[in-house]
Amino acid sequence: MEINLDMNISSPEWTSYCLSLFQPHEMLDESPRVDGLRRIGQMLLGPILKLSTQVIVATTNEQSPNSTVICELSVLWNREDILKGKVVRCCGAAESHAGNTKELYYRNSVATSESKAESRAWRKILRLWN
Repeated sequence: MEINLDMNISSPEWTSYCLSLFQPHEMLDESPRVDGLRRIGQMLLGPILKLSTQVIVATTNEQSPNSTVICELSVLWNREDILKGKVVRCCGAAESHAGNTKELYYRNSVATSESKAESRAWRKILRLWN
C-alpha cells in the first residue's frame, strides 16, 4: 500500500486507511498489535520523542495478579497540517486482571497492562476509531 501523507486525519476514511497499512503479523483478531501501531504511528505522524510507562498498581498475588499502567507518548508531528513541527502528547491507561484478560496474559499483568496502555495511547494519537 502506498503511503498517503495528504489524507486528512479527520477524514471518515482515516481509520480504514491506517488499518490497511498493517502487516498480517501486526494484527490480532482484527485489532492492531502495539508493535504495528508503533511502526504505523511513526510512519504517518513522526518520530517518537518520549515513550514512558508508569506502574500505578501491581499486586503479586499468584492467584489473582493485577496491575494498572499509564503510558505517555510524545511524537514530533510531521504531517502537513497546523500541528506540523509541534510535539503532540497522548496518554493511555490500562489494567489487567483475571476479569478482563486471558489467563495466558494476566499472569504477566504488568507487561500486559503496559502493552494495552501503549496501544491505547497510539490509537488516540492516530485517531483510530473502530
